[in-house]
Amino acid sequence: YPTMEMNGKEKRPTRLAMGRYDIKLRPGVKIESASLVLDEGEAVIRCLLDGKAETIRISIPIDRPVLLLTADAGMVECVEAMPSYSFAKVKAYFDDFGIPA
Repeated sequence: YPTMEMNGKEKRPTRLAMGRYDIKLRPGVKIESASLVLDEGEAVIRCLLDGKAETIRISIPIDRPVLLLTADAGMVECVEAMPSYSFAKVKAYFDDFGIPA
């Protein structure tokens, strides 16, 4: 692969220009399994809550900057969005190559 240098450093697509979502589950929710459905771009998390099987579905549409989360009421305690610039290594990489926040 051809390489490109910028500001004296090799530039590669090693950092994705996206952040992270932290999803905190309600106390008592136990994760049984999790999988990625690549054809649908969806994470499927199977849980137990009070002995009952529940499913959480999570996806991020390719054409919109939103998180789609489907879960039974009371499964999710909170969702925290963490932009990419909140991570020191990502911010340093972006700053090195002039990638805006």
